[in-house]
Amino acid sequence: MKNKYDYIKQSLAKRLEQNQYQQLRCIMPFDDPGSENETLNFTSGDYLGLSKHSYIKKKTIQYVLEWGAGSTHSRILTDHIECHQDVEQKLASLIGTETALLLPSGFQITHHLLPTLINARSQIFIDRFCSRNLFQGLGGAKVHRYEHSNIKDLEALLQKYENTPSSTKLIISESLFSQEGDTAPLKALIELAKKYRALLYIDDSQAVGVMGKHGMGLAACRKGIDLVVGTFNKAFGSYGAYVGCSKLMKDYLAHFCQQLSSLTALPPAVLGSINASLDLIPDMEAERKRILENSVYLRELLDKNHFSFGDSSSQIIPLYLETEKEALDLAEYLSEQKILTTPILEPNVPPGTSRIRLALTNQHTKDDLHRLIKSLCTWKEPAASLA
Repeated sequence: MKNKYDYIKQSLAKRLEQNQYQQLRCIMPFDDPGSENETLNFTSGDYLGLSKHSYIKKKTIQYVLEWGAGSTHSRILTDHIECHQDVEQKLASLIGTETALLLPSGFQITHHLLPTLINARSQIFIDRFCSRNLFQGLGGAKVHRYEHSNIKDLEALLQKYENTPSSTKLIISESLFSQEGDTAPLKALIELAKKYRALLYIDDSQAVGVMGKHGMGLAACRKGIDLVVGTFNKAFGSYGAYVGCSKLMKDYLAHFCQQLSSLTALPPAVLGSINASLDLIPDMEAERKRILENSVYLRELLDKNHFSFGDSSSQIIPLYLETEKEALDLAEYLSEQKILTTPILEPNVPPGTSRIRLALTNQHTKDDLHRLIKSLCTWKEPAASLA
């Protein structure tokens, strides 16, 4: 090796060759909404548009003025500020759990809290289509992947390992799958968890804000789910993550998750924005209805023009392509048309299922959807006409 950067350059070149090279993008500022040259963003998880809501910004500033700029330390090593506990209690009340625990990100939950519940003698039963991030947090446990949303396959695995000595049995699923856009059979999962004495972990991150009772997620207010996990960086328009659970579970996590002592608590500004979002989300039924109605409308347009989107039933709509190159080419073409989309490739999705992931928000209009379809059809077949 002649240069100390040779290995780095070679690794990046290999990524480029494998069509897996991605760059950080700056997508702001957007053009004025409604203008002919407006950039359409189908990559955002800001489903309700709360990141720029005036009430959210006002509450954020209020918390900074009252509590300061930073939390300065871990909640384990020093007393936490009162507003932190208040937000946890408010969140728990809305999602229907006994208590809640706030963390800086979903990464901390899957890589720090989740491993606290498992060891080499644990039996993990996880939906095959769960996000890659969830799989990375399973450590040395025995992992059984069941076919996507297939309750019969899951029960067969639970029966097979029912008498295997284990410290913990844990069923893991997303409520709304982040790459497929379909929903999990939560009622059946709850029944199986009870029948086979397994803990049930549901990642509600994509559903919270858009679906469920008062928009608080598909896992909200359901008895039998031991850990309800969500994030604040999507529909809440903020930052951070949470675990809704029993007081017993929270006490266990606080005592046995060693990493908590090194995690800085969420700063007051973030707590203020989360608190404000909790005020707004339950009353945003009109916005949720608009998102889901537009999602149905877009799927109808896609079906009419012979695009494949699987079993999506939500604001997340995957456009399946035959190859990774097609996914990258389409994303680049749409970008040229000032339409931002996300190409999803291996290893984030199974081989042969590369796609363009579309995410709808309450900011999108019917005209936006027609503009997207027109561009898709032009890319697919330049002479295509929209009936």
